Amino acid sequence: MTNGLRTYEWHDTHCHLDFAPQALDVARNAPWPMVSMTVDPRDYEPTRNSFSPFNNVHVAAGLHPWWIADGRCGRAEASLLAQLVETTSFVGEVGLDFSQRHEGSEDEQIWAFDLVIGESARIGGKIVSIHSLRSADTVLDVLDRHGTCSSCACILHWFSGSSEQLHRAIEMGCYFSVNERMMATGRGREYAKVMPADHILLETDLPTRQGEPCSADDLLRSLQNTLEAVETACKRPCLDELARTSALLLGAVTR
Repeated sequence: MTNGLRTYEWHDTHCHLDFAPQALDVARNAPWPMVSMTVDPRDYEPTRNSFSPFNNVHVAAGLHPWWIADGRCGRAEASLLAQLVETTSFVGEVGLDFSQRHEGSEDEQIWAFDLVIGESARIGGKIVSIHSLRSADTVLDVLDRHGTCSSCACILHWFSGSSEQLHRAIEMGCYFSVNERMMATGRGREYAKVMPADHILLETDLPTRQGEPCSADDLLRSLQNTLEAVETACKRPCLDELARTSALLLGAVTR
């Protein structure tokens, strides 16, 4: 019990558990369901194997746009991820990042994202966690072109696009995973009021980088702070709704 709440009521739908130095200890001490993103598809199978003893940890196969932008991954890795999509119910972290520091890599990012999203849509039944910094229109265009929101659960992680883009994503049926840092911003709080209650999910996005210390208590504290911020913004209790949405999503798929 934590603050009168059972730990299974919590869900972390976007974290990077393999970044933690003591990742297996974190998984052991955090019994709530977690979806741990990978950022390089070559890491997916070793990470999945390392967490296989823990039924609460779902490992997603991903290719972060930063890894495309700086050349750590390319079309070979994107093609590998497209092949891995058939072997997992969880795809992430994938997406686009058109921030100034990634200028010049947009075409390669789009090629990789389009390939993976197209394969996810073709197979169907995937939970896809999507990065969309300064690229929401293009992300939504790709999802729309493939009809991915009809065949998969598409989650926009830490959404920060415009109000118009938010409404478009809502109309398309996207889900939204929110975290403590997002909810610390005015835009994040305003967006939480607008997002459909049954399409909001909690996430931590922790640890933020490879080797950063992180404990189960750190994850739980972040989830609690995020929930409190969402409830304050929406002016009502939200845990039951958020937990129900997460449980329905995660319960509909296999590891």
